[in-house]
Amino acid sequence: MDTAGDLLAAVQDFLCEADEDGNLHAATTYKLLSSRGYTDLYVFYAEQRGDLELVAAHHAERGQWALLLQMLAAAPPTKAESLLYRHSSQLILYSPADTVRVWKQSPFVEPVRLLPAMTKYIQARETARPVAEKFPDSAKSSAAPQPAAEAPSSLALDARGEQHLAKESRAKWVETPLQRAVTAATGVRWLHPEVWSGTNCVVDYLKHVLQRRGGHVHAASLHSLLLQQYAVDGTDDELMQFVESALERDIDCPLDTK
Repeated sequence: MDTAGDLLAAVQDFLCEADEDGNLHAATTYKLLSSRGYTDLYVFYAEQRGDLELVAAHHAERGQWALLLQMLAAAPPTKAESLLYRHSSQLILYSPADTVRVWKQSPFVEPVRLLPAMTKYIQARETARPVAEKFPDSAKSSAAPQPAAEAPSSLALDARGEQHLAKESRAKWVETPLQRAVTAATGVRWLHPEVWSGTNCVVDYLKHVLQRRGGHVHAASLHSLLLQQYAVDGTDDELMQFVESALERDIDCPLDTK
């Protein structure tokens, strides 16, 4: 008999039934689960109640960007939209490619409301790239922070029926010299290496938006930002093709001509 699994199922059933009957005080329940280290049960309870703001804040506080993106991708649009706007400025720095993938899969999102996140990404990219270029290729290939071994403490049951640390601690990482240099330049710790070494995610997303929604979407902001990024981070052919395409529209040119 799977004693741990049976106990877990009983606890989850109790949380669901007691909450439905109005016999649980939500704030007290959250506090108890969190203070005792039952973080998976905390997330389970919040998800059952539809408190996705708490789930999102929980993942963001712990740097669990993959879990946060997974939750946002699966959430109803009415709840996912505001949470995407709220957390995208962090997500684009710590998980850029996956963040843009979720943006693309979320047609309900207004791209202009993602401009603050895109601006932060561009600023971090433009600052970090010259720093990274000073390091040899061998350093760039291992630029991601490496996990450090950590001694375990007391164990408890988690929401999957497995053992885990009763007092959850943040994962400890060892910064590489390149990562330290990027942190010093940008002021952003644990910036993802994709920001300075990968494809420009803002260009990727804006191209997707303009192709999907047509040439006149938010002309003054999104078109001009894409033009700027082509000039800074693209090829001459890409830049000229984009400008020529915009100028072909004699009426209501989508570019800010000034």
